[in-house]
Amino acid sequence: MLLLIVASALLASSTVLGQKCDPIRFDQCQQTFARIIGADPSVDWKKPRDLHAAIQNVYINGLDATTPGIVSVCNAYNAFMQCIRDDGYSYQDCFSANWLLSLNSSIVTPYDTYYYVGVMVQVSYQCSAGFYPAVDNWPCIQSVYKNQGAALDKCLQTFYINAQGNPYRACEFFKDGMECYQGTFRHCRDEVMYWGCESFRSQAHIGYEGCKQSCQVNQFFGDVQPEQKMKLVDSERYTKNAAEQIEA
Repeated sequence: MLLLIVASALLASSTVLGQKCDPIRFDQCQQTFARIIGADPSVDWKKPRDLHAAIQNVYINGLDATTPGIVSVCNAYNAFMQCIRDDGYSYQDCFSANWLLSLNSSIVTPYDTYYYVGVMVQVSYQCSAGFYPAVDNWPCIQSVYKNQGAALDKCLQTFYINAQGNPYRACEFFKDGMECYQGTFRHCRDEVMYWGCESFRSQAHIGYEGCKQSCQVNQFFGDVQPEQKMKLVDSERYTKNAAEQIEA
């Protein structure tokens, strides 16, 4: 039996400043999430890219031979949310980039905290409105994560680097990223392409709430490779080291 409650009620803005969340209890709840997906407990909000990779590893390999990876991740996500709620805290209390940054700004950067909150908002979408489209089309989605995972990551990292280097064009790059992510799922059904676009939008929107673009079915047309559309843009604030991050 699928041990899953579609947690649409838990969807909320993650930009509200945390009011009461207890950092020790939050870490314990985060460790519960990591344990369920088979990740090291140290892979938490302070290591957001490692956490993102651990989630995608479950999507690719699953935790067992019979359960789709999306179900395992969503079970872990719901356990995480229940852990927070059992102590009287809310999503808004704990999932705030500013609050997380205030806990340990000597170790994490604003980029780290926004990236982490974005990852969890993406999982929140994939475990609520995006859950049934994913389960219905899981073999194709799993194949994309397995064979095109680097392309998906490059869509995201290119957006972040371009938006930080050219903030006045951030929403242009946001749209490019949506199309890049959606295009990577182009060999799946239309609803999966939409799912891919919305997965990017939900994550990248954190910190870029002014970008109002929305996902549409068949937004990305043709056989043009998405990476041909998603390129780094030069700017005075752009650095070689940043560029090397997405080439690694």
